[in-house]
Parts: sequence; C-alpha cells; structure tokens
Amino acid sequence: MRRLTALYELDAAVTTLTGIPASTLPEVELLGRGFRWAHGIRADGRIVKLDGSDSTGLLREWLGTETADALMAAFDLFTERMMLTGPSDADLPKLQALGYDPAAIVQAAQDRAENEAAFSQIVPDDVRRHPTRLLDRVLARELNTPDMVRAWKELAGAYGMRAFDVLPELDPAAARTLTRSMPGAEVAAVLKTGRHRNTTLTWTSIVGTDNAQAHALTITHLADRMGTVIMRSVADLPAHL
Repeated sequence: MRRLTALYELDAAVTTLTGIPASTLPEVELLGRGFRWAHGIRADGRIVKLDGSDSTGLLREWLGTETADALMAAFDLFTERMMLTGPSDADLPKLQALGYDPAAIVQAAQDRAENEAAFSQIVPDDVRRHPTRLLDRVLARELNTPDMVRAWKELAGAYGMRAFDVLPELDPAAARTLTRSMPGAEVAAVLKTGRHRNTTLTWTSIVGTDNAQAHALTITHLADRMGTVIMRSVADLPAHL
C-alpha cells in the first residue's frame, strides 16, 4: 500500500503547489482489511474454468446465492490465512520454480538498512547536532525513495513536466514544505532523523518495536501536528473510542 499512498500523497501536494485544478487519478479506497488489501492485491475469490472463463455465476445458479456467497467467503478467509502463514519448506522448491524469491524480499530490506547506515556515516557532526539541517536532508532523501520516484514518473506522465516544476532542487525549505505536506513521508523522515541523530544506534533490517516507535513519534509531537492518537497497545484503544 505504500506505493499507492505515496502516489496519492504526492499527487495532492503537486496539484496544490502547481495550481492544477483537479487530480486526474481515479478515486480509491485507502482503508480495507486483510493481507491482499495491505499488499495492493484487489483480486477477489472466484471460480474459473480450465479455459480461464469465470464460472462464479454458474456456481450461484447451482448452489443458490446465499450458499455460494458463504462458500466464497470461507474460501477468501482460508486464502487470507494461507498467505499470512506462508508456504511450508516442502512447498518452496515448486514455488521458486514459478518465480517465488523470498530471499529478494530479505535482501531489499537489508539494502534499505545499509543505505541508511551509509548515509548516517557521512553526516557531519554539525549537521547532526543542528535542530533542522539533519531533518532537511532526510526529508529530501524521502523524495527520492523508489516508491516516490515511481510516483514522480507517473504524475509526470499524467500532468506533463508541470509535475516537476515543484521538485525542490537544492532547496531545503522547498523540500521541507513539499515532504511535510505528505503524512507518510513526514512520519518516515521524522523517525529516521531521530535514529540518525543518535550515533549509538545501528541500522538493521528488523523493524523497531511498537513502544520504541510510539515513543519517537510522541516526543517529536508529530501525532499532535497530524491530529492522531498514538497508542502503545491495542489495549489502549477502548479509552479513545
């Protein structure tokens, strides 16, 4: 979903800054549930013949709408659980023959961690100690993440080169304004800035604990700026409902 939210966040920022009257992107639902939704998979369960034609309607004719819908709902739940569980070791050879490459996912996470570690090593001490200069550099880096670069290209295709008129080349103030107008990019930048400022921390591909991230977001007052409540546990949720 980050690929999708990056596109729509950047679109909102670009159309505002360039004066484009309205977005050309189609409306989408950003909230949903399940593994498929979180990974941008919009396919629903259906019955398909050997020739590839959809026979879900035929199933409803045979079993009745209520029974067929209950069966399909049970199938969707089963597939959700299967995707969350993941394949067994015995299934891996067949899946890898079809192109499944779990090592690539691990390597991508490691590459991101190594990229942040390399950046942290070249940050001058005066920048690291400065109240805003380190954040400015991290904000600018967020405009060049793979998802954001992909979004820039898509918007350039939709709006022409006008989308690049707001690209803040070598302008920290412009980069700050643009990036901080996109919630996802700002949250990432604020959390990364906190880690880059602390030279005792190391970068790994393992995600930090909820408590650590909640603490980081709380002390930076980011939640207040975005009108969001930060909770350390789902047990805290009822108090806010």
